[in-house]
Amino acid sequence: MQQFDVTAHNYDFVFKDSFNLFKNDIADFLEVELPGIASYLETEFAKIETNLELLDLNFMLKDGSILHLEEEAEISVSDLIRFASYDLKLYNRYRDRVRTIVLCIKGYTDSTAGFNCGSLGYNSTVVDMSKKDG
Repeated sequence: MQQFDVTAHNYDFVFKDSFNLFKNDIADFLEVELPGIASYLETEFAKIETNLELLDLNFMLKDGSILHLEEEAEISVSDLIRFASYDLKLYNRYRDRVRTIVLCIKGYTDSTAGFNCGSLGYNSTVVDMSKKDG
């Protein structure tokens, strides 16, 4: 069989074109169980921004993990996505486990808050500050 030397730069093009061409056979080729592909989604997210992201508090704990504290009046899915983004940045910088605790001022019924978007799941601990005296 003839060998081809594909540069790293061009590998993405070959990869994308191959999978686009054989989209209905991807699951069989990869030997994984997947539903059929319904449509293509964008693969390039052009975004140029400069902003200062201010996390409430971060600490290095004695076990080497990172404590990320956030204070919120209420917790929304958008907040959790933002916290997950912060945690990924912390993990990328320090490569240590990140524990996020959200201090909820207006009250929260569960002791955890998170989401699951497939390959990535996010969980944080919630402390209901409305029940704290002082």
